[in-house]
Amino acid sequence: VSAMADVIRDQGLPSSPTAFFAATMSALERQRKTINVNNNNIIKHKKTKSSKNKNKTDSKIDGDDDSNLIFMNNNTDNNGDGEDDHVSTALCTFLAMVLPKVPHNVLRSKGGEGLSILVGIVENANASAGTLKHGFTCIVVLLRAADKSDWASLGPAFNAIVKYCFDPRPRVCVMALISFTFCVFYYMIFPACFE
Repeated sequence: VSAMADVIRDQGLPSSPTAFFAATMSALERQRKTINVNNNNIIKHKKTKSSKNKNKTDSKIDGDDDSNLIFMNNNTDNNGDGEDDHVSTALCTFLAMVLPKVPHNVLRSKGGEGLSILVGIVENANASAGTLKHGFTCIVVLLRAADKSDWASLGPAFNAIVKYCFDPRPRVCVMALISFTFCVFYYMIFPACFE
């Protein structure tokens, strides 16, 4: 929090919930790109490794230069306990604390971008339960503030939550079901309360 406050202060902006919201969303966007790059490298590494296993009888294997391995060693561990997930969890936790204080009109105008960033974070296959819990909370808040006529931008967020309703981890499954219930409750039962 103090690092974000320092960055906001250095830019000459007031320390307001809106400034913290913008800074956190920028950090989450960078985090989402990092996760995507790391996940793509793991997929490339697995493909290279499996092709090597298939061609064990060949005297020379194409692509046997370990360039993917060297690149992978420079990245963090993506098993859910790595640095990437700790950063995602911290950012989502902080965002969940800031979002209730952000003005509704800011959430409505920036909600679509925020939802796409958060969906990218929670759809990471290696996301921990902590990241998902706070990610779901943020998605629900942004869905409540979103323009309900723009279903094209809201659909991926609902899909991300529904996907985790069938997760084998009980804690994640329950959090996803609760988040989905809140979304349905807000949209179906009390839609006029959030206009």
